[in-house]
Amino acid sequence: MKSDQDSGFRWGPFELHDQEQFKGRRPLYIEQKGGCVHYPYAVDPNNKRSHHISEVDTSKPIIHKGNHFGHFTHFRDYPEDCEVYFWDNCLLPQLMYRNEANPAGDKNWTRIVYRSTMPGWVHSTEDRLQWHEDRVNARLQKDSRGQIQSWRDIIRIETRQTEGDRVLLALPSDNALLHWYGVSRSTIIEKTQAVCDRWGWQLVIRDKPQRRDRENGGSIQDQLRADRYRCMVTVNSASAIEALCLGVPVVALGAHSLGTQAMTWELFEKNWFCPPVVEWVDLRIRQLLCLTWHKDELLDGTWALSPETGNTEPFNQWEINL
Repeated sequence: MKSDQDSGFRWGPFELHDQEQFKGRRPLYIEQKGGCVHYPYAVDPNNKRSHHISEVDTSKPIIHKGNHFGHFTHFRDYPEDCEVYFWDNCLLPQLMYRNEANPAGDKNWTRIVYRSTMPGWVHSTEDRLQWHEDRVNARLQKDSRGQIQSWRDIIRIETRQTEGDRVLLALPSDNALLHWYGVSRSTIIEKTQAVCDRWGWQLVIRDKPQRRDRENGGSIQDQLRADRYRCMVTVNSASAIEALCLGVPVVALGAHSLGTQAMTWELFEKNWFCPPVVEWVDLRIRQLLCLTWHKDELLDGTWALSPETGNTEPFNQWEINL
């Protein structure tokens, strides 16, 4: 399994350039200097070095690849009129686990989010939601040689039968928390432990396992199924959708991808839990499919032709108030 870095992709901001510049060669990576920008977007294989925001022309559309904290620009640093998109792993981790359409467990699915790392509400009609479902399903059918017909064969939504007395806390690195929110892991752990002590719950802190371990019995869903959890508390984690799919409430701090199905910290403190609603979880997954692209679609510019790409409310909550 290759990582993005191994494949030649680099973190940071890059300018996007018109496919017409690259006639005669397949558009691949993202170029960062010169040229006009028109749809469809395409990318240039000859420029792979990531740049700080000061080195790119923000009057042109920018695609920002991943989180790189050593030489990283925060989204709030981009000018308000800059057309900037965030590119990283897709927000539906189940698509990247080993399955009939992805036997090697490759990171073939990505997300493109306008002006944020996480999407707010995705403005889309039912026809467009169905179009994106059909697009993703067609790729799954092709890659699985017909063994998988729909994303629902991989991502199953369940209703929880029991309610436990454990709270699962899943956090990113201290580096990520300090960069995005100016708060440390120890602070969130301390505050969460205080709430658990008040209500007699057991706090379980999940350290993010290696990807190979997550695919072999160590996923969020494996852990939640093994014990009875009352809820999951998380920050910026794509795995939160896995908890919702099991019917486990999620307290989402900061930017998140859960839409209306996320619980607030205030409800958590009061022990007021809202079980996920199956129909709303299903709708949110369909919305996230609008921003979910196979790398082939990203590299050939297909993603940029979708109205939903730039018609998403950015989730720019860069504060965590506990």
